[in-house]
Amino acid sequence: MSASWQRIVGVFHSPRKVFTGIAEQPTVLVALLLASLLGTGVTHLAYGKIPVQELARVVEAKAGSLPPGTDLDQIHRFSHLAATTSVALTIPLVSLIVAGIFLGGVNLAGGRIDYRRALSVTVHGMLPFSLSTLLSLPVILTRRTIGLEEFQGGAILLSHLGAFAPEDAGPVLSALLGSVDLFSIWCIALLVLGFGIVGGLSRRRAGVVVGVIWGAGVLIKLGLAALR
Repeated sequence: MSASWQRIVGVFHSPRKVFTGIAEQPTVLVALLLASLLGTGVTHLAYGKIPVQELARVVEAKAGSLPPGTDLDQIHRFSHLAATTSVALTIPLVSLIVAGIFLGGVNLAGGRIDYRRALSVTVHGMLPFSLSTLLSLPVILTRRTIGLEEFQGGAILLSHLGAFAPEDAGPVLSALLGSVDLFSIWCIALLVLGFGIVGGLSRRRAGVVVGVIWGAGVLIKLGLAALR
């Protein structure tokens, strides 16, 4: 097994060893490709099970009635392609941006880390999200249909409080509850450990850096939900 794959597996059972290795020799490509492929593939499968009429209902609720003769199948195909492509582009792009933010945060907090190591810690620290994606696959495969709002709200795998939100919960409350997620907590713990080891920060300082940046991300998520 190559060093990259050993780290992907090892981050789930011996993360300290993985991050110590990253401090000496960072790796990124294989873990980033795996996260992107898993996210893209599962999105493709899930979106394919969203009924055409369900998509039309949501579109009508947001944009008003559709013109007579609208080709719903074409809208579904376009939306399917757009969703899949979006995930394929978003995962690596967000990883690159977030790694840059962590780079600045760690160095401002008194640590020392370069961009390549910051990216490696970020990608490996976020791998629990890929595990979450993988665990949702059996659920998707055994379902005949999946609701669009269920898919967009991340309610396929019941790992966050948003999946148990009341039906009348507003978008902001749903987004807030959706942020309290088992895999998010796992990612935060790994990132604190990783930036502490690789960036040379104390556990407390690493926790502050990760907590502030993660909290800012949640606030942005809530702001976008409020605009819906």
